[in-house]
Amino acid sequence: MSQVSGRSNQGVGNVPLDGQQRSGLADGESWLGGERVCIDEACRLSDADLEKAYACSLKGAPNDIVPPAWLKAFPDLQRPRGRAAEDECGAWRLSPPLHFASARNLDLKAMVERTRALPAPQESYARGRVKVTYALNDIVHNPPTTTVIQPGGRTLDGTIDLNLRGVPSRVQRLAIIAEDAITRLMALDLQAPAWSAADPLEIRVRRPDRFDSFDGWTSDVVSFIEINPSMDSVQDFSVVPHEIAHRFQIEARKMNGKDHGGLCDSIREGGARLLEDYVFDRANKYVQDAKFHFQNPEIGFFSGTRPYATGLFWKYLAERYGTTPEDPSGLGVYRDLLSVVKQSGYTFDALREMCMGLGTRLEDVWSDFLLKNLLHNLSNAHAYREEHQAPDSGAGGAGEPLSALTVNLAPLTIRDLAPWAAAYHEVPGAGRRKVALTHLTGGAMLSRGIHLDAKGQVLRDFPVPIGAPPAPVTVGQGERLVLIACTVDVAARFQIVVT
Repeated sequence: MSQVSGRSNQGVGNVPLDGQQRSGLADGESWLGGERVCIDEACRLSDADLEKAYACSLKGAPNDIVPPAWLKAFPDLQRPRGRAAEDECGAWRLSPPLHFASARNLDLKAMVERTRALPAPQESYARGRVKVTYALNDIVHNPPTTTVIQPGGRTLDGTIDLNLRGVPSRVQRLAIIAEDAITRLMALDLQAPAWSAADPLEIRVRRPDRFDSFDGWTSDVVSFIEINPSMDSVQDFSVVPHEIAHRFQIEARKMNGKDHGGLCDSIREGGARLLEDYVFDRANKYVQDAKFHFQNPEIGFFSGTRPYATGLFWKYLAERYGTTPEDPSGLGVYRDLLSVVKQSGYTFDALREMCMGLGTRLEDVWSDFLLKNLLHNLSNAHAYREEHQAPDSGAGGAGEPLSALTVNLAPLTIRDLAPWAAAYHEVPGAGRRKVALTHLTGGAMLSRGIHLDAKGQVLRDFPVPIGAPPAPVTVGQGERLVLIACTVDVAARFQIVVT
């Protein structure tokens, strides 16, 4: 992330710009938060104009008339904030107008509060440490028709009063689910906000604006969460604890100018996916999300392309290194990660420090994780749990090969991998084989060979030399030999040689 200082009498201090160079920019434009900005024009806007531009980025402008100065500063101001199907939170980062407002030390909380306020008249319903606020004129969809909430066979503490005048049953249901999520997450000894009946967590039932999109939303600059009333009732079980998990993360560390990039997204969204699954082990969305990386292992895992999908990595870390009789969930590992992040930020140095505390190295965890994905089929809820130890394999856990994982069968020539990406290559046929990897350019690489029997059990897990003579491997009929090559911090180009 590069920094650009304000260059006008409206000086904005340091504004973090996207470090990645992209095409499609006009003269004087830069990328900020995935949108085009013109630094000089944005510096000329008044404080009031910045707040109005932020509101316009969500709600649009009356009759679609936007002051030209706003569009010069923020060319994408009227572009709908589309999101992928798996992006439930929408954009929790600061929008470009708020970046400039933050650099001027304006009151972001007040700006966001005014812009995202619920329409009047409003009503609220309090239960325990939760207060649900909603607009009376809005329709709260999908009301429950039963008084007891039982996700996955677990009965929650509290019942819905279907005859409670003036309080929709859906609102009561959200409060019960939220109170349960707070209780379960606090049991993990996560650093928790000081919610109480006198100072509760506010949940706002709010529809997205014209250019906004989310199932649930929260941010570092506010203290509430928002829930989209258009969700079906089943989504409440994952979205509500997911957003509450974000509040625990924010309590551990609020973002600053250095906290950007794919790893930050992974720790936040992938971590929230892990915690929501702990609260309601029902949807197992981490399994669904991870299919993207199974099918596209060559795309950087921590690049921010699919941050929710990285929840599988945190689940692997918890199950491999954190599971104890006192902590069967293993989530103490993620709690320790948040403790390190609080001091060091959302950085790979922080992640390496946490792995050292577990008695291992991040590079070894990453390589073992890739092997785990090869060995396991994630089609059922608990297939990823460490139930069996594979011989000679640090990753552990034998199972059927993952059918969705992309394993290259055609001979590989020269390949390029992004940082924190992988390539799986199966050496076809039986017989005596030698496999070597030639590192051509770029950063350090890791490589290992996996010899599997006909049932997918590991016969041998061995290092594949980089730039050194390989040892021969005899592959029997029906057996498989798979090479896993991966990068770490820096992209690399390599070639696999099979003789």
